[in-house]
Amino acid sequence: MQYYVANKGRFNSRMLYGLGDGLNNWSVRSADVKPNDKNEKILRITQYSARGGLFMSAWDPVGVDGFSDVYSAAIIEACTDPSTFEAPNDAADTPLRVKWDEKKVITKVAAGPEGKPVGQIAVPKDAIIYNSKTKKWESGVEYKDVGDGKYDYVKNDKITSYSQATSTYIYGKWHSGQPVTVADLMYATAFAYEWANKDSEDDKYYDEAYAAQYQSTLPISKGGVINKDGSFTNYYDFNWPMDTARVAANGVPTPKAGNPGRQTLVSWEITEALAKLVVEGSKSGTVYSFSSDPAFTEVDIINPTCVADIKAKLQDFVKAKYVPESIKQWVKPEEAVARYNAAIKFIDTYGNAYISNGPYFISKVDYNANYVELSAFRDSYPYASDYWPNRFKTTLTRIDEVKVPATASKAKDVTIDVAVSAVQYPTDTAAAADSKAKVTATLVLADGTEKVYNAKFVKNGSFQATIPAKDLSGLKAGSYTLVVQSAFSTEAPSVVPTSLVLLP
Repeated sequence: MQYYVANKGRFNSRMLYGLGDGLNNWSVRSADVKPNDKNEKILRITQYSARGGLFMSAWDPVGVDGFSDVYSAAIIEACTDPSTFEAPNDAADTPLRVKWDEKKVITKVAAGPEGKPVGQIAVPKDAIIYNSKTKKWESGVEYKDVGDGKYDYVKNDKITSYSQATSTYIYGKWHSGQPVTVADLMYATAFAYEWANKDSEDDKYYDEAYAAQYQSTLPISKGGVINKDGSFTNYYDFNWPMDTARVAANGVPTPKAGNPGRQTLVSWEITEALAKLVVEGSKSGTVYSFSSDPAFTEVDIINPTCVADIKAKLQDFVKAKYVPESIKQWVKPEEAVARYNAAIKFIDTYGNAYISNGPYFISKVDYNANYVELSAFRDSYPYASDYWPNRFKTTLTRIDEVKVPATASKAKDVTIDVAVSAVQYPTDTAAAADSKAKVTATLVLADGTEKVYNAKFVKNGSFQATIPAKDLSGLKAGSYTLVVQSAFSTEAPSVVPTSLVLLP
């Protein structure tokens, strides 16, 4: 439905692209451009904005209003690795910064009172959850809806869940050069509980808009166990029949602390600095918020004033050897100070505070020119540049032509000829499809029921489906919808709708 322009002469090969959404962050990640005379590989991208500006929303990696325009998303997604993603070639849930064992992804659900689903997996006693009231990780506690739209922590010796999944996080390094650790994962989880709960009337660590997005989803988690081998086993109320990957993807650890629904993620020291700006105030005197409330200024990791305030807050952390309460058992004061100093150095060098974990980092921001520069991040990044392009190479079918008689008699068989190609993704080269392709023609009857007819392989690129006269004889005259589909396996099929006109 959309067309994009790229200079073919600048590329060694075709970029990955979403079969459902066209150019996306995988296009940037997989762009194999020809080097210039300095042996530099530079990809130039132009975004057109009807308003003439690319910085329409605050670059707030925590609040629900941050990064809410498509322009910032197109820039930031190439810099950020979520734990999982939907593959561009088939939309399957795919691990990116985690690994899971499908044998350890289990779902057990039964019908309870009034037919409501009830989990049948017993959550172990050592599964922990963060309690924002006590500021501690606790076992035997369930965060749940207690009625009247209120959520609270409830002691429970027999907690159950729909599903459990065991996964291992692929750590690597942050763009500051500091290692990603278990503390990043635990901090992000605790942050959500902290800022979604108003634990007292004067609780400053609470954001109403943030809570509205998170409170109803937090009860899905029933706790998790950090295993001796470093893997995580999480227990949660999520079920997706016949799709183990989707179940697993909804139960993996993540260092993402906010900004739901968007691919943004920063290290815990940046999130903590932003939180302290909102709670304690800033060096500049700016009054910050995690919401786009006109009475406040929303935090922004590329706005020069906010970036300077983030740096000042990090310097305060260094002096105090500060460690957030939620991760004190995983972070020593000297380790925290090293993180703060590395973040300060990153800010001084690149002028922004978007310290993330993806294959690119933001190396330059120019507000006047509406220009952002991303540079490759190669320090312990877990994937080579050709890994994902090779992983996503796929052969898809394409229906090139469907021949249906202009009119059909109810007394004779109807023959439908279908021309099918096998198309290589992402190169977009095609050849005649062989007998491995499966082609069907579906006749939709007046009452909405369907009859499916398998097409026979005639020769490479040619298939033929037959609707027998006995199936047509009892139908009323008129026009019927006919849907022709082709596929090799479980990938999204090629679909061509047409019509069949039956004579009296």
